[in-house]
Amino acid sequence: MNFKTALYQMIGSRIKIARISAKMSQEDLASKVGLARTSVSNIEIGRQQVTLSILYEISKALETDIYPLLPTYNDVNVSVINSSDPIEILKTKDVTEEFKQQIKDFFKDIDSNKL
Repeated sequence: MNFKTALYQMIGSRIKIARISAKMSQEDLASKVGLARTSVSNIEIGRQQVTLSILYEISKALETDIYPLLPTYNDVNVSVINSSDPIEILKTKDVTEEFKQQIKDFFKDIDSNKL
């Protein structure tokens, strides 16, 4: 999973949690925000990318601040790492060269039975 996919899935999940906590249906939220119920459903599963302006409208409809709906950069990275092939992670541009070298050294230590 890439960063962008993980980000929108996490935002969607947080919207769903806030909506359920507010005892609101997808239809109710959609009506308040001016979206179709299917759009709310797709946003909640991360299939549809929510714009910043719609995210503000959603937070207003849910009577919450926008910040709880947004994961931190580190939260998203952890999600990506936990759901990805380690080799694919090393290929991404978001990984520093220092981190890549630490991973290579780690595997060298495993190969040489130092761990």
